[in-house]
Amino acid sequence: MEKPEKGNNDYIFAKGRPPVKGKDARVIFKKPNYLRDHPSDIGQLIRENKIVCYEKDELVAEKTEPTNGISGVDVFSGEIPDPRGKLITFPVGKGVQITEDNRYLKALHSGKLEIIEGKINVLDVAKYEGGINHNSGNVIFKGKLLEITESLEHGFTLDVEGDLIVNKSIENAVVKVTGNAIVRGLIIGENAKVFVMGNLNCEIIENAKVVVDGNLYIKNYIIDADCFARGNITVTEKKGLILGGKTVSSGTIRVNEAGSELNTRTDIYVGFWEEFMEELLKFKKEYSENYSKLNDVKKGLYKLEEIEIKRELCIKAKGIKTNLLKAKKDLSERMEELFEKINTMQKTIDASPDPKLTVLRKAYPGVIVNINNQQLTLQDIFINKTFRFFDDKIVADDATKF
Repeated sequence: MEKPEKGNNDYIFAKGRPPVKGKDARVIFKKPNYLRDHPSDIGQLIRENKIVCYEKDELVAEKTEPTNGISGVDVFSGEIPDPRGKLITFPVGKGVQITEDNRYLKALHSGKLEIIEGKINVLDVAKYEGGINHNSGNVIFKGKLLEITESLEHGFTLDVEGDLIVNKSIENAVVKVTGNAIVRGLIIGENAKVFVMGNLNCEIIENAKVVVDGNLYIKNYIIDADCFARGNITVTEKKGLILGGKTVSSGTIRVNEAGSELNTRTDIYVGFWEEFMEELLKFKKEYSENYSKLNDVKKGLYKLEEIEIKRELCIKAKGIKTNLLKAKKDLSERMEELFEKINTMQKTIDASPDPKLTVLRKAYPGVIVNINNQQLTLQDIFINKTFRFFDDKIVADDATKF
């Protein structure tokens, strides 16, 4: 028998080494493409209840393989097998699918990541319990519909690929929506900017900028705001008021009251899209400037051609001629391009439907009506009138006729 090994205060007659268990398989979330440059770890964003979205077919999570452990030794020097880490199955919820290699979860459609009862879901119709503020940070949503239960606060942004519902207000925040939007409270503040590619329904717009590609429907009033709609604008419930600011529609506007007894300046445009008109005027100005430049180039070439008839041009004159010929070609091509754009835009304006402003109750002095580039500044109170373009001027008819 071997001599026992002496310990600190005793003797060791036998010893072994416990086995070390391998690492269990685990699920690691993948960072979406749009967050690749975000400094935070994706797990941290999920723990902080941030809105995280994936696009269709994007990888959502990866499952690691369990690892082998390290064998141990018993007191009789026998091997104790290493316990391998545990296998796990993907916690599959809605809107996700396991890839063929059983390694990843991918999104079946664009949507918001949600962990519900321990399962991974990507929901294209999602609800966020809270507001867009310091807790949420700036948000990008991808899916069919996002509902926000609280308000959007000052200085934050929300980009929505899909439809949006805000149950409270947008207060000095910037919002972009590719679909339709409903705001059940106010859109308010000089720094509030809302861009909607579909239709927008809201309660009140005050001191804000709103741009809508579809129709704009206001349930109460617009005050001191800049509102632009390619479709129609309707403000006929409750107060049904447009007061101050600039309201622009390429279609028709229906409102209960426009302006106020204080003769507040209220600019209302119907029949064209103001930014469209600004672009048209910019093209016309550039065409005119290029026309003058082209005439100057032609004059220069004519003089050089007169000289060339009498004698050969010097090297410097030949260089000038080459530059002038290039300038003539470039200006001519650009003018052809501008002519096509101007012609197309003018046809669009001429073919637009008959624009009208209908005031169901009162339009006060201080209201400036603009239709088809004609302007009418109201000097009196108009009651129940429809303003329209007729015989090259703006006329006011009884609204009941329309």
